[in-house]
Amino acid sequence: MILRPATNDLTLVYYSANALPENVANNFRRELLNVTKGIFPIISVTQKPVDFGNNICVGDVGQSYYNLYKQMYVGVQEAKTKYVATIEDDTLYTMEHFSYRPSTDSIISYNNSMWFLDRNIFWNRGGTGTFGCIAPTKILTDTLEQRFRRFSIEPMPRDYQKYFWRDPGQDDRLGFKNQDVEIFSTVIPLITLCYSNATHGWPKRRQQTSKSVENLDYWGNASELRRKMES
Repeated sequence: MILRPATNDLTLVYYSANALPENVANNFRRELLNVTKGIFPIISVTQKPVDFGNNICVGDVGQSYYNLYKQMYVGVQEAKTKYVATIEDDTLYTMEHFSYRPSTDSIISYNNSMWFLDRNIFWNRGGTGTFGCIAPTKILTDTLEQRFRRFSIEPMPRDYQKYFWRDPGQDDRLGFKNQDVEIFSTVIPLITLCYSNATHGWPKRRQQTSKSVENLDYWGNASELRRKMES
């Protein structure tokens, strides 16, 4: 891993459709602030106004993959630092994650160390996503810009967008060349909450290929963590 001490070269770009219950969303934002202790600037792009960093409210544009990446694009354009980390509103982060920097200035990095927090277990099926993205600001801006230059109006139906609107760098289904991507892994995993109103709905655990545990080092017991985040 390419680790750096906490510096001011990273901006956290938080985006939300405000689909989580507000008390739960507040808990996740509070945990992010507790972890980062104000080290990094935060740009939040939301569909309802929130008191979180530099907030940009885009209005009730609706929950979709297109709007997820559009809100990300709005936030990334405002970043003044060399790097950005994209922040999901339902994910718990660590400073270990934010200490990573891409190996080159032309590559998008994804952390594949993540577990889902279900009702009473943690489970993992491999893979990564925008929850774990850290990238050079220019590369991520350029990658998203080409999408919205071509697709200035949201394509419908929304149910089919997930097959084409994939993580930045994976743009071939939209008719672009894929960007270079690298995978890194932290010792402490990120934790993403399972809930019905997520863009992808409640994540489905594959019984044959997914790992599941009741407890994780650092995070503790799944049921207790879920109660804490939903309190």
